[in-house]
Amino acid sequence: MPKRSERHVYVFINPSLDTRPGDYTVKFTAKTGTEQEEKLLKFRVIESPPEPQQGILEITSYPTQAGILQGEDKELLISVKNPTAGPMENVTVRILGLGDGLFARPKTIGVLGAKESATASLLLHASEGDINRAVNAIIEARATGYVTTKQVVINVGTPDEKPKPAEPVLSGLFSLFGGEGAFWGVIALIIVAAIIVLISLLNGNRPLDPNITGGR
Repeated sequence: MPKRSERHVYVFINPSLDTRPGDYTVKFTAKTGTEQEEKLLKFRVIESPPEPQQGILEITSYPTQAGILQGEDKELLISVKNPTAGPMENVTVRILGLGDGLFARPKTIGVLGAKESATASLLLHASEGDINRAVNAIIEARATGYVTTKQVVINVGTPDEKPKPAEPVLSGLFSLFGGEGAFWGVIALIIVAAIIVLISLLNGNRPLDPNITGGR
């Protein structure tokens, strides 16, 4: 190591399966060619919690799909039921796997009595500037010793554009003929053509002069 430099050392402790719960101490030693430093590291081994039972706590009502716009909040209602003969404690409902840009605060129900149901209201928030995407998330209902999950698809989109008002007829014609100048040019040509046709019709219908003969 260079002079006056520092290095961070991470110590990982992995007790074996037969390690009894309790307080333990390990000795950490750092050596150089001529010096040695020792530190005692203390840690505690605790019992692993039992694996929760899957599917006992019921999710009876939940959205399979939900759409939300950027910058919007949306309420999601999720109903759970305790089908057992005894109470369930520490009941919570949350949504996992939302990723960046989406957030839903977990909802704590607390104690759910035997055969009792409850509905949790989770407020889903999509941040501004989030990209349009579909997120495959997981609804989790958990109690002490129990856990149940369901899938939900969250579709994130941009706010819809306001519909444009219907264009007046003349405005539509402007667009059709490539702009206002071109439109009036076409109108002028139509007027000139109409005048020529009208003059031709008038000349064709004029009565002959009786003093003019076709020949002697």
